Amino acid sequence: MEHAKNTCLFAELGMIDYATGVSIQKKLAQARSDQYIPDTVLSLEHNHTYTLGKRGTYSDILVSNIFLEELGVSIFQSERGGQVTYHGPGQIVIYPIIDVRPIGGPVKYVRLLEQLIIHTLNDFGVHGERKPGLTGVWVGDAKIAAIGLKISRGISTHGFALNVNTDLSYFDHIIPCGDSQLRHTSMAELTGTNIHQSDVSSNIIKNFSNMFGRCMEKAHQQLFDMTHI
Repeated sequence: MEHAKNTCLFAELGMIDYATGVSIQKKLAQARSDQYIPDTVLSLEHNHTYTLGKRGTYSDILVSNIFLEELGVSIFQSERGGQVTYHGPGQIVIYPIIDVRPIGGPVKYVRLLEQLIIHTLNDFGVHGERKPGLTGVWVGDAKIAAIGLKISRGISTHGFALNVNTDLSYFDHIIPCGDSQLRHTSMAELTGTNIHQSDVSSNIIKNFSNMFGRCMEKAHQQLFDMTHI
């Protein structure tokens, strides 16, 4: 399939489990590495899941497996960087499957993702900011978005999670990002309104287009058929 050089595909996948999300990313990353598809951005939600990054340990999960079963939470050992975090309904997860080399490499890419989140929050009247020496986006002393990546042969998978209407109580059962004092917030908590996930997702795609200089093109089922997803 031929695409213009600055084309970036995007797909809004709705609610999918974490393992399926990983499988989709791996197949798309291989297709991107083989130059079979252009850069691609996935927007989705996950079921209740605690994920352990490369530096995560089970001791950072503070409740028993029986409690997790009752709560309906799965645990997944992830290939992304970082420690333990939570994914769940009301949280937008963005997985850009992109070649980071033309944009300056991993560090610059992370800073661009942070700025993308900050721009998106501003669109909804929320003032996000970085914290020196840390990765992610905060509002005051509370974290609102986490970033965790895996980069292989220049192709990035995983991405960031932004708390929109998230049930923040799920963070109480873990030591998120290895910091027992870390507090989380959400767009809903800060604005006092129930924000539509689709509106936030649309703004993220728009801001991604502007920041990365890409022409966003909605991915059709053909993309997933070609990559046998």
